[in-house]
Amino acid sequence: MSKPRTILAVQAFPRAVDIVARHFPYYQMAGADVMLGIGTVGDPFHWPKGMESTQIGIDGYLIERHLPKRLLDTLEACLNPKYGAERIVVIEYDAVFLKPIPETPDGFCALEAGGRPTPEFKCERFFHCPWIFDRDTAATVVVVGREMISEGELEHGSPDCFLGLLVDRFGIKTTHLAGNFSKNSLDIERDLLAARDAVRAGAWAVHGVKTEAQLKALIS
Repeated sequence: MSKPRTILAVQAFPRAVDIVARHFPYYQMAGADVMLGIGTVGDPFHWPKGMESTQIGIDGYLIERHLPKRLLDTLEACLNPKYGAERIVVIEYDAVFLKPIPETPDGFCALEAGGRPTPEFKCERFFHCPWIFDRDTAATVVVVGREMISEGELEHGSPDCFLGLLVDRFGIKTTHLAGNFSKNSLDIERDLLAARDAVRAGAWAVHGVKTEAQLKALIS
């Protein structure tokens, strides 16, 4: 079976410009056919040569619907026919690839990172990036995700939890992705050591890499 034409969307914000430049060679290792930088509206951002770019959403974090909507708008941008994408991969700027993205089944594929964070959430599980969708599933997620947002189902602005609620509520075929490692950050030494061990064991991606020292620790 031939490899699906893949677009890699990298979500970033102005203060991450140096991290994106440092991580660019590792984005390239994903083996995507197109790399699309997702900046924030009104903010200049110098994307590395070889990346297309667009601006989606404001520079903010857990602000009501902001990040769930930014995720849906990112998927919609990736669905633009000009890219011809059959597989859509969305990451945050602090994810790096050490190997090409593996073959993935249809549906939604991601690392199931945990269960309901606190009783205030409705999701029974949440997912860390890389978030991977086949084209039809991405289109469905955009439609039903907008329905959720219009109903006020925002999961406190967390895209990880928003996706968890969405796939279960709408019966989206979901596959847990093994072989990658994710934490919100690698600031705690035991998490960094665990990430390094995962890389040495053959991990193809690591999420949560914020500093040059963390990156060097992973690849040394």
